[in-house]
Amino acid sequence: MKTQSPVRTLAQAGLIAAMYAALTYAQNLLLPGTTSAAVQFRVSEALNVLALFTPAAIPGLTLGCVLSNLVNIGAGLPLDMIFGSLATLGATGCMSVSYTHLR
Repeated sequence: MKTQSPVRTLAQAGLIAAMYAALTYAQNLLLPGTTSAAVQFRVSEALNVLALFTPAAIPGLTLGCVLSNLVNIGAGLPLDMIFGSLATLGATGCMSVSYTHLR
């Protein structure tokens, strides 16, 4: 199996982070409160499936989650930025590891 260059991996991670943040911001504009309430529903979480296809999705989705939570930091949700991002990191990491063992 060919390994990707670090530049390509970084570019993929950045693109995935930007897609996650943009989808979350767009949803927050169209449906205010759905991305920052006590029970959150984020359409951008559907991008977690990308962890099955590229390891660059793991840091990309985590960074995207941090960036999208920065908007809500004024709402008193700094714990969400920390633990929500850690949950995304853990979930995508587990998805990637389990998928590589199934191949």
